[in-house]
Amino acid sequence: MGRYVYSVVRFVPDPARGEFVNVGAVIGSDDTAEWDVRQVGSLKRAKAIDDGRCLSAVASVIEDLTGTISDYTDALELAESTAHLDEPSEDWLTSLHDFYRHVVQVSLPASVICDSLEEAFALVFEEVVIGEAPSRKPYVPRTVASRELKLAYRAQRIVRNSQLFERVHITSGKYEETLDFAVVGSSIRQLAQAWSFSLPDQNDISQRIRAWGWTLGHLLEYGGEVALRDQVIRVNRGDNPALEIVYVPPNSDYGNEAFDEAQSVFGEINATMSPMADVGKVAARAQLALAV
Repeated sequence: MGRYVYSVVRFVPDPARGEFVNVGAVIGSDDTAEWDVRQVGSLKRAKAIDDGRCLSAVASVIEDLTGTISDYTDALELAESTAHLDEPSEDWLTSLHDFYRHVVQVSLPASVICDSLEEAFALVFEEVVIGEAPSRKPYVPRTVASRELKLAYRAQRIVRNSQLFERVHITSGKYEETLDFAVVGSSIRQLAQAWSFSLPDQNDISQRIRAWGWTLGHLLEYGGEVALRDQVIRVNRGDNPALEIVYVPPNSDYGNEAFDEAQSVFGEINATMSPMADVGKVAARAQLALAV
C-alpha cells in the first residue's frame, strides 16, 4: 500500500453561479514518481451546463497537464536536463489549485492509500469524480504522438534547441498559434504538429483544427514570424516551410467525422499527413531538409 495524492479537475462555466461538473483528476505519488491525468469518458454532464460554450477549455487544460507530465518523464528517460521543466509533485499539484481558478478549476490535493496508481484512479473516479471510470484512457491523446515524433527527431540526431525547437509561437497578421515543433537550418525548414482523432469530443477537435489551418494558411500566403526559444525568425511569403501533421488515427468508436474534415483542411495548406507509426519518416524528411 502506498500514499497517492489527487486533485479533481472541475468544469465551472460560470464561476459566479458556482455550478460545476467534475471532469477528471490528476493523481500521483512523490514516493513512486508516478503521475497521470485522466478525463471522464463522457462530457455529457458538462455539456448540459455549458451555456457559454466554453467546454473546449477542459480539453486545453487536460492537454497542458498531460504535456507537463510527459515532458518531465521524457526528459528523465532521455537523461536530459529537467531544470526548465515543471516537476510533477505534490507541491506542483498545490500550485495547480492556485493557477486554475476560472472556467476550469483544480481542487486542493487530498490523499488516498492504494496499492497502485490504477487503483487510486478507480477509487477517486468512483467516490469523488462520480464519472465514468477511466481505467485507462479509452482514447490516445495527441501528446502521445508528439512524444513519438520528438523521439524520432532525436534518433535522426537533430539537435534540440539548435535545430529542433518545441512549443514554438507563430504570428501572422492578427492570427496566432503554438506549434509542437519547428526544424530550423538557415531558415524554417519544417513545422510539425500532432493531432489525435481518437478523442470523444469531435466538435472541439474540428474547431481547433480549422483555426490552426487558417493561421498556417495565412502564414504561407502573407508571411509572419516564428518565435523560438531565444530568437524570432521571419517567414516570408513564398518561403513555404514544409508542414507536417502526425496523427493518431480514428478508432471504431469516434474520430471519423473530424478526421474527414481535417484531411480537407490540411490539404488546403499542402500539409503532409502521417500516422503516428510513421514518425520516423517525418523526422527523416526534416534531416534531408536540413542537409539542403
